[in-house]
Amino acid sequence: MKNKTKSKNIKNWKMNTWNKKGFVFTIITIFLTSIIVVFFILHYNSIQTKNTDVKEVEKLNSAIEDFEKDLNRGLYITSFRSVMGEIEKITKTGKFLNNTQKAFEEAMLNSTVENESLKILENSTFKDWIEKTKTQLYKKGIIFSYKIKNLTITQDNYTHIKIYLELQYNMSDYKNKKKFVRTTKKTTYLPLQGLEDPVYFVKSNGKIANIINFTNNTNIFYLINVSFNNSLYIHNNKSPNFLMRLEGNFNNSTTGIESIANGQRFYNIGVLNYTGRSSVDAMYFSNISHTALCVNNTPNWFRIDNERKNDYNNITIISC
Repeated sequence: MKNKTKSKNIKNWKMNTWNKKGFVFTIITIFLTSIIVVFFILHYNSIQTKNTDVKEVEKLNSAIEDFEKDLNRGLYITSFRSVMGEIEKITKTGKFLNNTQKAFEEAMLNSTVENESLKILENSTFKDWIEKTKTQLYKKGIIFSYKIKNLTITQDNYTHIKIYLELQYNMSDYKNKKKFVRTTKKTTYLPLQGLEDPVYFVKSNGKIANIINFTNNTNIFYLINVSFNNSLYIHNNKSPNFLMRLEGNFNNSTTGIESIANGQRFYNIGVLNYTGRSSVDAMYFSNISHTALCVNNTPNWFRIDNERKNDYNNITIISC
């Protein structure tokens, strides 16, 4: 009987021992499995995060590329309308601008010229364009901010206006985890061909409009003939450029242009009958002192100043 009891105890002991070992093994297995699962989840999340990051970077890069392309077009269109706004201001008031550069910046950013709102600039300024871009980017999950560091209007050739923009902008995702800061510099050129010369309008009290059309023909008889309808323009560094004309500044410029102001046209409307002045517009419309000379086989109203007599073909000076 004792042997049977002893044998049973040994058997129970062995079973308890195995049970304990099985329990420990199970715990270890669960623990190791948990580590593997956690590692897998973390690794999976890491991959997903990286994939998300890559997609966000790609989205921002694509947005930047599109913005840079659109910026060229946006700058051109809004700059052209701003210049047209400056001309409209002159034709509306009959007065030249005080400062072409300041008026241009004002038109581009505030839709006004010398504090006057103009219809041509309504919802069409550079600021309007870039704010619309900002809204469009926000809808795509991109935060956009910007700062205009420089905006100028100049001329480095006589047939075009040069617009220069230096713009700093930021693009980021909603959470600001991915962010790009860029400074871009853009230059665009606006053609003068087809624009109105404000000098004729102001000096004729709004009765004569002269559209800028260029020619390389300096034959004085040809230029006189076409001047009865619309005077043509040639390059001459003794005359003001277009931007200077917006201010009524008749000083000389390396990018200067000039036309023949037809005295008969002005005589017919009863203004500026300056028979004793040079017919070159920079002289005819200004108070610059000069000597006006008569030219053989030209109308009675035509004169040429001594400084320009060699700038045109078929000029034969005669006594007046």
